[in-house]
Amino acid sequence: MAVAPSSDEDHLKRRSNRGVTLAESLLVVTVMLVMGAVTLPHLLGMLQLRRLEAASADWTRVLQSARHWSFTLNTPVRLEVKTTSPACLLLHTGARDGCSGCVTPACHGDAKLLASTALLPTDLSASSNSVSLAWNPADRTVTPTGTIKLELPDGRAIHHVVNLAGRLRTCSPSGLVWGITPC
Repeated sequence: MAVAPSSDEDHLKRRSNRGVTLAESLLVVTVMLVMGAVTLPHLLGMLQLRRLEAASADWTRVLQSARHWSFTLNTPVRLEVKTTSPACLLLHTGARDGCSGCVTPACHGDAKLLASTALLPTDLSASSNSVSLAWNPADRTVTPTGTIKLELPDGRAIHHVVNLAGRLRTCSPSGLVWGITPC
């Protein structure tokens, strides 16, 4: 003969089928919020680093093309370093300050724009010890030499160093950017 379950057993079965309690839901939400609070700064830092690396790749492209354009056109090529917001690089023929404007680059006189970088994101800053560099194909030199720096607010930076022969070296001070040679 089968025995009918007691009312206590019925109560336990019904309770286990009800689902998640409010306390359990609050516990899960709290754990998720704590995990988000711990990981969010790390994720934002990674996003900033990716912006720095992307900007550096764009600036490297223009810096490397300066030497190429100088030899291809057999004429001096000038790089204008614009460090005020929004920052950019302008590569052109013609005289110093022959091209201006990062948002809409414009050239005047005999200057011709050859290349430019995208606008630098607002969380990055740019600085340089020289505002204008000239590649001269006749003697295969750059005057003056210079270092162009891209930096995040937390101090992570990438430096682009142009030597006298017009060659580019990219490095990171104190090795703070993984994968980039320390300066």
